[in-house]
Amino acid sequence: GSPSMNVLPGRVVLADAGCQLELADGIVLPVAPAVADRFELAHGQAVTVGLRPEAITQRTAKPASVPLDVAVDLVEPLGAETLIYFPVGNVTVCGRVEDDVKHDPKQKLAVSVDMERLHLFDAASGLSLRK
Repeated sequence: GSPSMNVLPGRVVLADAGCQLELADGIVLPVAPAVADRFELAHGQAVTVGLRPEAITQRTAKPASVPLDVAVDLVEPLGAETLIYFPVGNVTVCGRVEDDVKHDPKQKLAVSVDMERLHLFDAASGLSLRK
């Protein structure tokens, strides 16, 4: 698809609080139990996190969504939607927001990551971790 899936290096943390994915820049994405159960995961496991741009949107109250404040580098209006680009470590991440979002680059923007749309791959083999 276009734009392509965001691919980020991460690490699995299994703790009393449940499953979390640690990304660069101190970003921690909690994974709801129902979502985590879809994958074969081990504590400390290096993973590749896949998120399509449509999984990163404006703030929503969806149960499996994780709120983030991101520093947007680029805003690309495309008519019916707008693409935003922001860094996570050395990776540029793309999200899709509605066309009426007016945002200046370098300012923080409140977004949500829809963890229901999460893809996880083994960092070494590249194989999907989905059960």
